[in-house]
Amino acid sequence: MTALTLVKKGIRMLKNILMPERVGSYYFFDKRVLSFEINHAHIQATLIFYKGKSISIEKSEGLPLADSSLQSIESGIKKLASSMGKYDEVITSASASQVVFKELEIPFIGQEKIGMIVGFEVEPFLPFSYQEAVIYFIVLHEDLKSNTSKILVAAAKKTDVDNLVSYFDKAKIKIDQITVDLFAFYKVYQAALHKPGRKVAELFIDIGIDTSCLMYINKGVLEGSRVIPLGLSSVAQKISNSLGVGYQE
Repeated sequence: MTALTLVKKGIRMLKNILMPERVGSYYFFDKRVLSFEINHAHIQATLIFYKGKSISIEKSEGLPLADSSLQSIESGIKKLASSMGKYDEVITSASASQVVFKELEIPFIGQEKIGMIVGFEVEPFLPFSYQEAVIYFIVLHEDLKSNTSKILVAAAKKTDVDNLVSYFDKAKIKIDQITVDLFAFYKVYQAALHKPGRKVAELFIDIGIDTSCLMYINKGVLEGSRVIPLGLSSVAQKISNSLGVGYQE
């Protein structure tokens, strides 16, 4: 690590101590985030620029994989990261096909309290023990009168998350955050697309490589979501079969 890198990290830490990085959807400091989406056939890298209240995509590149081996994925991550230029953070998303989603109503308000019991609440709906799970959740609605919260929980097996992290460890790239596409989209929606007081119902469809996500947002609140195990790879496979050509073609 060079002296210049240490100085830059020190300045960033000092900024975070003296002033928060953001308040609500407003970013005090410009930030570039490099996002990776990885599946068995493809890696997509997107460079996102945050400035004030604006969020923009500066660059996006995809790379087909010859196979799903660790070596191929490591090489693909390195190649895309080097072509993206400067960035401040790296995030990646767990594949929706490996995540269990569940909406719950919890008799608590507050992230900390919910975080203490959410594992026990969601365990009956999981195909594995919550001790084997990495659990994420977002608060959809809080009712102060009844002291309840409506939350959306996403749970993935620790082994799947560990495998995802290992790709970046091998490529010597530090991961700052792991999320799921549905949560990431909702976060961007709240920060950049939703306007306070806007009373409309909206349906968003995100067609991914392996899965597609449907999100029903009413008056700025996510009220329903579904993950369908059908994506672009399924369509590409059907086309390749009908035309008698290889999948990569």
